[in-house]
Amino acid sequence: MHNVVFFPQAGKGQWLAVIPDTISGITIPSINISSPIYPTHLQFWNDNAPNGLRILGDNIIIEELTITNVHVGIDIQGDNVQILKWTVTNVTGDVFQGNTDTAALYNGTIHNLLESLPYAQYHPDVGQWRTRGSNIVIDGVEVVPTSHPWARKSYQGIMFTDPLDEFKYCTIRNLIFPDGSPIHAVTFADASFCSVQNVDAPGYVNFRELRGIRSINNITNAKRDYFMTKIFDPVHQFKIDSKNIQDTPVAILFNNPGAIVRYGANKWLGAIYTPESLLDYQRSRRQDLERFEHPQRGIRAIAIILLNKRRRGLNTVRKIIEDYAPPSRAGGDNSNQATENYVQTVAKAVGVDADTEISVFDWYVMFNMVRAIVSVECAKQDQYPDEMYNLALIEAGVPAPGEEPIAKQVKTIAKSQEAQSSKVVVGAGAAGAAGTVATITKVAIDNADQVTSGIAGAPIHWLVYVLLCVNLAVMIGVGVLGWRIYSRRKLSNNLDIV
Repeated sequence: MHNVVFFPQAGKGQWLAVIPDTISGITIPSINISSPIYPTHLQFWNDNAPNGLRILGDNIIIEELTITNVHVGIDIQGDNVQILKWTVTNVTGDVFQGNTDTAALYNGTIHNLLESLPYAQYHPDVGQWRTRGSNIVIDGVEVVPTSHPWARKSYQGIMFTDPLDEFKYCTIRNLIFPDGSPIHAVTFADASFCSVQNVDAPGYVNFRELRGIRSINNITNAKRDYFMTKIFDPVHQFKIDSKNIQDTPVAILFNNPGAIVRYGANKWLGAIYTPESLLDYQRSRRQDLERFEHPQRGIRAIAIILLNKRRRGLNTVRKIIEDYAPPSRAGGDNSNQATENYVQTVAKAVGVDADTEISVFDWYVMFNMVRAIVSVECAKQDQYPDEMYNLALIEAGVPAPGEEPIAKQVKTIAKSQEAQSSKVVVGAGAAGAAGTVATITKVAIDNADQVTSGIAGAPIHWLVYVLLCVNLAVMIGVGVLGWRIYSRRKLSNNLDIV
């Protein structure tokens, strides 16, 4: 067992055991890891619970792994890692997570899948793969139901998020998630040639296609993509009386909670551009507004607009909302007082002064800001659950609470037709029935895939680096040339050469 380094005194966020990157090409018959801290006292657990096993080495095979009493169970960073059988008991974070290529987990059992923090603060998954992930095999994961008082309910299953390019050739099969999320059993951000088979769970298998490119994947014996099965029908879902449809805010009817206006050739992910795909009551009224297949996609669009406003230097509630819904003094169609009321409503929801600098890359700021915008645009008639906001923000690239940002990662650019530019309606929910539209000066909403995950600032386009390098090279060249001319003249003077 000298290949595994143990840290029995590990504390909060530390690993009880690590296989270092200096170890490679070995088979370990068994590893048993246990923390002395039991999930009985909530605050003590949150202050002290360690993580289980981190694998940094490549070409590692573990025949049997047992982990007990941990926050995060398994973290795989090395390539070509295989775990043939594993059990995790008493876990409050991600049961397993990875950031690597060519890995396999077989025959996993989870006892006491727990949560120790409110969902709004931290929402772990059964498994999460981030950034890299080709040839990943997850074959056999069962969450055993528990009566523990901290039992995790409606938990998300396995999430593949934040790809540098896309996840390829992954095989996920034989999953049993009895109390899982009604939406997410297995979700890929972007993937090609992946297969998901035999999923026994309330949720769906989702291939998000966040770059707007249709991918080729296989789903067998599992609920197919939540968003692709049918358009979300708000009249049915929210039990709106058919007699009251005309009085219902169009932002709700169109699954467009931010009342986002169509602009030019811009195409949002999840927006509907074929009239035959619309529900009957979505075909009339306000042809200028986007229609989304699901309100989660509409909420995601709001978050992306806010992220890109931050990239443009808008860093207070007032600056953001006055750009989102401009007042008449700035050329907008909204009264100055209407926009000011909007500003104060959002500032109050965020819990700051309207002129205080904020970062929409902060989960809580973004969550409360988006929800306040939705409330205004939907005339306070919105009924969207917190989970829908959470999932929309994750899809938009906002770092979730407790999630380590991927430093300096910029998602791939220019493969989507989404969010080149946009216009927004203020109070379309309240004013939409009367036909009042607020217009704004064209504002460029940069491609969503250019948003930097987890960095509260504007990512610099690669072209800027190229130009800087060219300028630097020219300056060096001029300097060298000048020095050579100066040297030659000085030498000529010293030798009295004319």
